[in-house]
Amino acid sequence: SYHHTLDASPDPALFTMHAHEQHEIYYFVSGRVSYIVEGNEYRLEGGSLLAIRAGEVHKANVHSGCAYERMALNFDSELLRALDPHGLLESPFLDRPLGAGNLYPRALMRSGFVGECMRNMERTGSVEERRIALLSNLYPILAEIYRAFSQGGARTAPEPADRMQEVIAYINEHLPEELSLDLLSALFYLSKPQLSRRFKQATG
Repeated sequence: SYHHTLDASPDPALFTMHAHEQHEIYYFVSGRVSYIVEGNEYRLEGGSLLAIRAGEVHKANVHSGCAYERMALNFDSELLRALDPHGLLESPFLDRPLGAGNLYPRALMRSGFVGECMRNMERTGSVEERRIALLSNLYPILAEIYRAFSQGGARTAPEPADRMQEVIAYINEHLPEELSLDLLSALFYLSKPQLSRRFKQATG
């Protein structure tokens, strides 16, 4: 699925933490936005791209008062099996830790090429014509991401060293209340597996 969205007056409250069952290619056009993936925050500039694997928790931090434009493409890895049996095109999504190496800055990508491919997906016509437009532009985008990934181009957000200390402090302050993994995951923008793993590392 593909969408190109422009919010002239975005409401930050509408952009909540979520995850998809498919991989996502997120292309940032304009606005005042940072993006949180598995608790790590990325600063975005026009023409930058995020590669988000299936199941990675993410949300946009949108500043009101500034138009927000982006394009996003979600796809199932099964689409790549016949073309790429060794999984090279999927490696930028899978061969890295959760929440790390998501960002491809404009300077490291042929961002004009990626944006053009994205816009080519907006063709109208029959269901089959739209499907062909999606697939014929998906593969060149994935090849461009893989090129940048294989050259070490992806950027990792600086991770707050005290994130788990914040979680521990919250738990200690709210012990009399009902606590759950779902609640903590939502509060700290981390998926439940990622939160469990990092909590165990921090506390033993």
